[in-house]
Amino acid sequence: MDYACGGSIIDESTILTASHCVYTKSGVLSVSRVSVDVGRIRLNETSNYTQTHAVRQIIVHPRFSQHSIINDIALIKLSTNITMSKYVQPVCLWTMDSNQTLIVGRSGTIVGFGLNERDVVSDQLKQALIGVQDALTCIASDRDVFGTHLTSDMFCGMGQNGASACNGDSGGGMFFEVGGKWYVRGLVSFTPLNANTKPCDPRKNTAYTDVAKYLDWIKQYIDQRVLSFENDVLHVDYEEKLRLFNFETCACQNIRGINASITKGQPYVVSLHKYAE
Repeated sequence: MDYACGGSIIDESTILTASHCVYTKSGVLSVSRVSVDVGRIRLNETSNYTQTHAVRQIIVHPRFSQHSIINDIALIKLSTNITMSKYVQPVCLWTMDSNQTLIVGRSGTIVGFGLNERDVVSDQLKQALIGVQDALTCIASDRDVFGTHLTSDMFCGMGQNGASACNGDSGGGMFFEVGGKWYVRGLVSFTPLNANTKPCDPRKNTAYTDVAKYLDWIKQYIDQRVLSFENDVLHVDYEEKLRLFNFETCACQNIRGINASITKGQPYVVSLHKYAE
């Protein structure tokens, strides 16, 4: 069983990830070939709060294109419910204004087990700050890639201080703190190849699927009680989440630092694993 991608907890039985993480040339992966770990901060070690869940259903966006990498978003339904705790919690969906001008110029946080500076999958869960760029700046940075693939349902982000998304971070979220709560706004989708044949180049932009543009699609498959329909960016009502999950609130832990190893993990981050055929 090999580590494949990242993902985010949406409710007790639903994981948000990228379509290309669960798709092959033959189509959607068989559920028997995928498992999901939650509460994991090291790939090769388990803890008292690590859980492994089998998969019941994989839902790829119906208009996902493996060739053009559009609609790169998927949901994974688990066979058993996640046991929520201090270290395992859902992230908040971005139910506020989906206008991208609200996040351009701001920094989001990505978390994952992607390739490290030695081009090997990181054993330790790590994080990085990513600055969101406007579409024109992104396209100008690499017209061959972003000029032909970037759509209005995506946005671009540039790593800071030499840290960025890399192979293995795919499907993981870009998170923003709003009013003390953490929201998933982006999913790591694709980045231009390094000219020196290395898997990724931290100096280049990465394209993120804009989760806010897919809320209507996501709502079909999740517990409606996890959604807040407040449009005010600075005010969100979490009372329904409190009753549903019986813990302080969604994504209550703070993320701090840049490219730092995480000792207690982020409670909404999961790792996807694939079994060989």
